[in-house]
Amino acid sequence: MSDRSRFVVPGEDVPPAIAAVLVAIGAMSAFGSAFALSGRDEPRGASVRDPGPPSSAAPLASAAAPPPSASAPPPPAAAPSSSTRAAAKCPPLVLNFKSGSAAPPPAARAPLASLGDWLKAHDDVVVFVDGHADATGTEDGNLRLSRLRASAVSAALESAGIAKARLNVRGFGSFWPVDEAPADSSWNRRVVVSTKGSACPRDQEEVIEP
Repeated sequence: MSDRSRFVVPGEDVPPAIAAVLVAIGAMSAFGSAFALSGRDEPRGASVRDPGPPSSAAPLASAAAPPPSASAPPPPAAAPSSSTRAAAKCPPLVLNFKSGSAAPPPAARAPLASLGDWLKAHDDVVVFVDGHADATGTEDGNLRLSRLRASAVSAALESAGIAKARLNVRGFGSFWPVDEAPADSSWNRRVVVSTKGSACPRDQEEVIEP
C-alpha cells in the first residue's frame, strides 16, 4: 500500500513550523478558558462582604414576681385593752365638802370602804388624794383647808387597810378650780381620789355630794 492510500489524520501533512504555531495558540486558548472559569464566582477586584457580628439573642423576659402593691391597706390595729385604758386615765372618786369643813361627807363612807377593799386586791395600784378649796378666804387658809380634807380621806383609806406609803396626799387650795363650776363654787370644795396602775376600780367618775 502506498502512502497516499492510508487513512490521513488532519494536520499530519502540516509543516512543522506551522504546527508549532498552532500548538502555541491552543495552549493560550486553554489557559484563558481556565482563568475565565476560575474567576466566574469571584470577579477580579470584588471585595468579600463582612457578614458582621451575629445578631444578639433577644433578652429573656424577667421572671421576677412584681412587688406587692403599695396601695394595699395595712392590717387593722388591735384595740387597746381595758387595762391599757385604765392605766391611761382612770375615772376618779370625787368627794364634795361643805363650806369651811374638812370632814368627809357621811355618804363617802361606803365608797371609801369599797375602794379600800379593791386596793387591797390590787397592790400595784398607786393612789393620789388631792384636796381643793373654793376662793373664799385667804390663799394660805385655802391651802391649809385643802390639805386637811385630803388628809381626812387618806385616813379613811388607811382605816380600810391601805398602807400609808401607797397614798399620795396633796393640797392645791383654790388654784385648781373645776371648769364650769356653779356660781356658789361648791364643786371646788372637793377631794379627788384617783388611781394609776394596771386596773381601774370604776368605769366612770363617781361623785359624792356633801
